[in-house]
Amino acid sequence: MLSLYSLNLITLFWFVVDLNNWTLSVSSSYAPLNAENTRESLLDGLFTTGAATSYSYGSEWIKATFPRPVPVASVTIAPLHKNPKVWNPQNGNSGTLQYSHDDNNWITVGTIAYVGMQHQKIEIDN
Repeated sequence: MLSLYSLNLITLFWFVVDLNNWTLSVSSSYAPLNAENTRESLLDGLFTTGAATSYSYGSEWIKATFPRPVPVASVTIAPLHKNPKVWNPQNGNSGTLQYSHDDNNWITVGTIAYVGMQHQKIEIDN
């Protein structure tokens, strides 16, 4: 027999698994920068690793895909300071944070505002 406590632990376990079980995809890669474009590079807390796309106004994206819907209260992002000779850390400025339930219709929940060498937390109203 499962107690409510056990059930909550199982639910918590699956919630953590869902949050850790996502895939990263990018619309393109900016070759001169040689960005890692990996999940791990987005989670390591460093300003010198991460993901970057080529520049094409309005059509480039970096996407995290979860196996099922998960509640997200906020997303923390930071400017990429990998190689200032080929990449301006302000390149993500004015980008949008969006989500979708069907990968076709996207809802904007925040806008990226560049703040040098600082993380930006975008709160999401669920």
